[in-house]
Amino acid sequence: MEYTGLLKPYKINRPLSDMDRANQMHQKKKLDVKTSHELTVIEINSSYIEVVDKFFYWKGGMTTACSLMLVAIVSGLIYFSYISVFLRYERLSSWLSLLLFFSIFSPLIWLFTKSIRKEINYTHYPIRLNRKTRKVHVFRQDGTVLTTSWDKLFITQVPVTGRDWEFQCHVLAPDGVTILETFGLPALGYGEAGREEYKGYWEFIRRYMEEGPARVYDEIAACLPIKQQRETFKFIYHRLAYSIGPFNPFIILYYGFFYPGRWLAMRYCKIPQWPADIDAQCPVEANDLYFRDTSMNPLTIFKTNN
Repeated sequence: MEYTGLLKPYKINRPLSDMDRANQMHQKKKLDVKTSHELTVIEINSSYIEVVDKFFYWKGGMTTACSLMLVAIVSGLIYFSYISVFLRYERLSSWLSLLLFFSIFSPLIWLFTKSIRKEINYTHYPIRLNRKTRKVHVFRQDGTVLTTSWDKLFITQVPVTGRDWEFQCHVLAPDGVTILETFGLPALGYGEAGREEYKGYWEFIRRYMEEGPARVYDEIAACLPIKQQRETFKFIYHRLAYSIGPFNPFIILYYGFFYPGRWLAMRYCKIPQWPADIDAQCPVEANDLYFRDTSMNPLTIFKTNN
């Protein structure tokens, strides 16, 4: 799980770093790598491709962890309160201990609660890349939309937490150096091997924008059924099975530990809706040969309920 851009904001109003420049991904430069959609596509057609954000796949993990910590802290607070009030009410030291405990853990209660609120916001933050208008629309965490030029984006692959590498897209000031805003693409590579492998995801996006939908359409195994509805329990299983195999023990551990938090997060998150003016810029042609959404998925479990 990697939360740079959510818990830890991207560093903006800064000049491009040497790392940014050294690992720049060029829109016009084709890479000789195997492309991969990484099960991130929500919808594709001749006008645009819409993909999910990088936080979607581990949404709920932070809610689970923070909730468990809150339960532990509150349980401790109740225990110390019980001792102070009912067992040692005559001792000043017990009350001072309770006050000390509350003083130490109050900031953690605030921090964990704030972290949960950051995750329980929107079910996902879609990114729509329009190859006809050459615009990229990014649904921000506050519900507003960033619209920027595909050709002017500075895209780079840089390390984030631990050994994870991600693709960062920088919106630059007119000076061509200062970063005004940053968003991440939904693909992380672990270590040097993962870094190289996940260049295939960048190439998937690049080929759609530069060479057209025909270059990537047949590679998409399924579209995410999240545009107009929340994900189902069965969908999570198939998504994990697609990524790590249907009989991997990790799935059992995931359900046992992370799913309660994910269920809670998804139930109370809002489904993002593009503003009317963005939809107006992204018309879908009738009988579009390259239109695809979740209703056309080969796996029944990936289809919508409509």
